[in-house]
Amino acid sequence: MLIANAVLADGTQRHIDVKGGRIVALLPAAAGVPTRDDVLDVAGALLLPPLIDGHIHLDKTLLGLPWIPNQATGNKVADRIEAERRVRASRTLPEVETGSNLVRRVVTSGTLLQSVAPSRS
Repeated sequence: MLIANAVLADGTQRHIDVKGGRIVALLPAAAGVPTRDDVLDVAGALLLPPLIDGHIHLDKTLLGLPWIPNQATGNKVADRIEAERRVRASRTLPEVETGSNLVRRVVTSGTLLQSVAPSRS
């Protein structure tokens, strides 16, 4: 695939040759668009690497459920933790579904999720 006429973060305009899902060459855009069947002309759109979300709570998201206001009865951290436990225990969708909703949302928005193994301490 060739992504034609992309503006990179440094302000230069390039054609980007992609093979097997990897960038194999940055070509000058001034040479014109090569005649190929697999050209996507982005017409000067800014092309950036994905932003990285290094902290996400797949187990705590409620995406896909109706909005629920804060139900803490006090201002202490313990009050907020207990309120969150009650809300999570009463949800009508499983964690895997709400977590998947969050992953789809951030990936669709161009965010890369870093996979980090949980610590075992």
